[in-house]
Amino acid sequence: MQIPLDYYRILGVPLQAEDDLINQAFEDRMVQMPRSEYSQYAIASRQNLIKLAHSVLQNEESRQQYDDQIFPSNAEAIINGDGDMDMSIDDAMTLSETSIPNPTIDVDGDLLLGALMMLQELGEYELVLNIAQSFLEGKEPLEQISSDTNELQSWWQDLILTVISAYLDLAKEKWHQKEYENASLYLLSADAILEQQNVFNHIRQEIDSDLQKVRPYEIIELLTKPRSQLVDRQKAIALLQKMLDSRGGIEGQKQDQSGLTTDDFLRFLQEVRTHLSPLEQEELFKQESQRPSLAATYLTVNALIVRGFVERKPELIVQAENILVHLNQYQDVYLEQSICSLLLGNITKAENLLNQSYETEKVDYIKNLSQGSPDLVPGLILYTENWFKNEIFPQFKNLDRESLSVQEYFNNPRVEKALEQIAPPEMPPMDEEDPLSLLKDYPPETDDITEEETTSTPSLPTPNLSKIPEPSEEDNEDSELLDLSSFLEAEIDTEESEEETSPSMESMEDDNDEEDIPSSTSFKSSLIGLLIVVVLLGIFSTLLYRVFNQTDSGDLQLSLGESLIELPEELPNQESTTEEPLSPQTALELVNGWLEAKALATGPDYNVGALEGVLADPLLSIWRGNISILRNDAAYRRYEHDVTIEGVNVNPQNNMEANITARVRERSQYFNNGVLDNQRSYEENLLVRYDLIRVNNRWLIRNTQIIN
Repeated sequence: MQIPLDYYRILGVPLQAEDDLINQAFEDRMVQMPRSEYSQYAIASRQNLIKLAHSVLQNEESRQQYDDQIFPSNAEAIINGDGDMDMSIDDAMTLSETSIPNPTIDVDGDLLLGALMMLQELGEYELVLNIAQSFLEGKEPLEQISSDTNELQSWWQDLILTVISAYLDLAKEKWHQKEYENASLYLLSADAILEQQNVFNHIRQEIDSDLQKVRPYEIIELLTKPRSQLVDRQKAIALLQKMLDSRGGIEGQKQDQSGLTTDDFLRFLQEVRTHLSPLEQEELFKQESQRPSLAATYLTVNALIVRGFVERKPELIVQAENILVHLNQYQDVYLEQSICSLLLGNITKAENLLNQSYETEKVDYIKNLSQGSPDLVPGLILYTENWFKNEIFPQFKNLDRESLSVQEYFNNPRVEKALEQIAPPEMPPMDEEDPLSLLKDYPPETDDITEEETTSTPSLPTPNLSKIPEPSEEDNEDSELLDLSSFLEAEIDTEESEEETSPSMESMEDDNDEEDIPSSTSFKSSLIGLLIVVVLLGIFSTLLYRVFNQTDSGDLQLSLGESLIELPEELPNQESTTEEPLSPQTALELVNGWLEAKALATGPDYNVGALEGVLADPLLSIWRGNISILRNDAAYRRYEHDVTIEGVNVNPQNNMEANITARVRERSQYFNNGVLDNQRSYEENLLVRYDLIRVNNRWLIRNTQIIN
């Protein structure tokens, strides 16, 4: 077999090397030892190759024959520096390197392994993998290596070890080049081969350790790609979930092999959050809260409130409000409860909750903003907007351009209609054996609110708090506004109290008792409850007018956590009122994002969530139905796509609407119960029109039409 090597490279000497240098290089090479896992057969193969190179180059006659064989006709002038050529040694080396295309040596079975090991030592990792791949895939017969079964088995393990070493060295290169995803891919490739061959388990442990070290950097890299795709983000979130599992959750005391201390990990998690959307955080922390986890539960609440406010979905704020009722057993979250009540139009409840808070500094701030007003609503509205601006929005991706105005929120027609349909639920006594029983009746998230919808709808999964310790009796007067770190401190320092009830719970129960009085008699009627909500909205509209015509405002100085990992600087956001144009490149990314989401949603995992942020109704509802049919039939599809954009048009009368014309080559395989169905599979070349609508500064596809 021809291997791209030459004897000079094997010994590591220049072309013009003298005999003394050649002999010294030979001795150095012979004493160098490869990895200890190599067999004696591999070590002997490497040494025999070195001896062969030395035997040729140390003899003047054989060296000249070798040079004439692989070098051009003027080799003697290049190597010896004599003749008619007037050049320096550096020039001679440059000429020799450009004049020799690819010198090779012919090696038999005994020397092949040594040649691969030598290429590995010389840093030719990709070349090692290319040559070894033919053996791994069975394209090269092993009989040419040896007819002895035991010797062949030893040779095979040595070959696997050489391939693994090449992958590991490539991973190190990518690590130093800060290409963390590629480093991880090389490590995973090495691990897959070792798992398949069931050899060198101790090296697998080393690989696993390296994978965990590179994991936090890979997560940040995937989330901060300039044009990160849906698949990249899902991969990053999956890796983060693995880290959380290894550490036993956010508050977990287990140590993974990432090298991050508990404090480092929390700072890292705070950094990751700034690159996740509200929906991504909600899904991640809702699952994490099932451990149970107070911190994850609170982060879920933040995501629900943000989504409810930004997406104009009060039903999500109702979910957050119900969860906060139970979080108040462990930490003072009356301010957050008050904000939820405010955004649901329940002014009286918002003010009552605010007065129960032990966050005296924040409450005093709100009272100062409300001077001259008969209630605390003006200050609470301004505080809420500051809370979103300084504390909440910076912890989510792409919220810098979202409106902070509470007035705009209430002026939204969808919010008005949703609030009319959200009747205050009657709060039954809490079941001590099932503290989550009160969370079963909050309204679910809906895409559109219609006149026919009611509040008697099934609930979504809620965080599991049933295993959390009893609340502590610590004095909360000096506590700060609840955040991730304060939740961790509260959970770590909590002591069980079985006979006494905390002040916060007593005040909450008293407040609930007062609110339940009217519901025990004639106010049980849902119609009357609805009228109460309408009246409250009218009162609140009057208050809003008064608040937003005041000139006083103030900013809270709330600090954010420091980053653990330095990230590449992102382009500054353009403070412009004009929307980003829909360019052909943006259109290509949009269509590719939809096709990737379709492949995930119709695949074996039925990832319907992949459609969020890509489609809008009616197309979103149509595809949800299609996926439901596939699931019921125990079927799924696999797709391959190739897209060419042919036209991009924005509606001149309405810049919130646009369309894209694209040529799409689509190949789809249909599987039923895991078996390929060729009759339902297809490959088509289509011209497709995509109708778009801009929602929250993001283009979504709301309809498609096949032109031909």
